[in-house]
Amino acid sequence: MDEDMTNDNLTKWRSLLSQLDLCLGSFGDPIYPHRVSTLNEAELEDFASQEGLIFWSKGSLSTLTEDQIQKFESEAGLILPQGYREFCQVFGSGKFGADGFFIDVPDIDDIEGHLGGNECLLDSCKNSSLWSSEVKELLDNSYLFGGGCGLVACIFDLRTYREQDRSYDIYGVNCNNDFTCALGRDFFEFVRDICIGERAKAEFPELLLGGQLDIDENNLFNRRTTFLLDGNPSSITADPDIEEGDYEEEEEEEEDYWLT
Repeated sequence: MDEDMTNDNLTKWRSLLSQLDLCLGSFGDPIYPHRVSTLNEAELEDFASQEGLIFWSKGSLSTLTEDQIQKFESEAGLILPQGYREFCQVFGSGKFGADGFFIDVPDIDDIEGHLGGNECLLDSCKNSSLWSSEVKELLDNSYLFGGGCGLVACIFDLRTYREQDRSYDIYGVNCNNDFTCALGRDFFEFVRDICIGERAKAEFPELLLGGQLDIDENNLFNRRTTFLLDGNPSSITADPDIEEGDYEEEEEEEEDYWLT
């Protein structure tokens, strides 16, 4: 892709980021006091230190460089869609406030583990006996990039790549109620209109938990303008008061959240 076009696309994502309030990692943490168009690791680290957020340290930012994305593609043997590549460079992993949609970027420090976890989660979704053969085939040929509250998966259909738009068909799958829907191909529109906007509430309420339909958006952490940054898992700072086994327990509980 032309370098000028790439820079224009990244500018579009940075403009979207600048419209959001940032929170570092959980609903109990303070909102970052500035809206920014580019995530500055040193500034976020200073803020986390001032607020006593022990889990956020140097290297926590999960955004990826173009070289890191290419490394993942090479080792994983797949092409990531252009819009998602740009998201990974500007946003990094995180959760959007109001409807609870989250997007994960590839873990380049553990590519095999990332792909294995991806496959396990999709396998758990495929267990439903109510899926048609078409949906099962879709899940067999998909890449999981995010999801929502409950057992909701957001996936790329890897059979549908087109060079013209360098993208795939995007689907939402709710394995709790056996609901599947097409969400378009434009990843920027997916983030802007579904993750941040109200399109899911209006057109695909089956992707939302019942509580998400009547959520209190006066709560700062539930607003459509809130983005909760997830740190790079390989950079978590150890707390001397927590035993190693407790970390393992916490990781298991976090993974189960997707499955509840």
